[in-house]
Amino acid sequence: MNTVKTAVIYARVSSTIERNRQNTERQVADLKAYADYSGLHVVKVYEEYISGGKNNDERAILQDAIEYCISNRVDFLLTSELSRIGRSSFEVLETVKTLIDHRINLYMQKEQFTLLGDDGKAVDVCTDYVGHVSHLCPNRA
Repeated sequence: MNTVKTAVIYARVSSTIERNRQNTERQVADLKAYADYSGLHVVKVYEEYISGGKNNDERAILQDAIEYCISNRVDFLLTSELSRIGRSSFEVLETVKTLIDHRINLYMQKEQFTLLGDDGKAVDVCTDYVGHVSHLCPNRA
C-alpha cells in the first residue's frame, strides 16, 4: 500500500525590524514546490521571524514545528538550509538527533539532502555532512 507521506515546512528569516523585515514567501514557495514534486502532503507551515543569533530554546516556532512533527508522526520536516535548525554545531546536531530518533526525515533544500533513506535509517553521508558543516560554521544561523 502506497500512502502519501506528510511534511511540515519550517521557514525562518533573521530580520525582525518591521521596515527591514525579510519575508519567508520564497522559502515556503520553494519548499511547497519540492513537496509537490516529491509527492509529499504539506500539513502545516511554520514561519519564524527571529535573529539568527538566538539559541534554539529561544526559537519558539522551531520548537513548535519539531513538537508537531513528533506528536503527529509527520514524515518530513522541510527547510531551506541546514542553518535554519540551529545556531551552533551542538544545536544542529541535537536537532538532527531528535529528528532521527523520531524517524522524521529532514530535507535541506540548499544542501539537496535528506537525512533518512527509504528504509527510515540515517544516511551516513548525510549525517557526516551535517556534522562537518555544523562544525565548520559553529555560530552561523
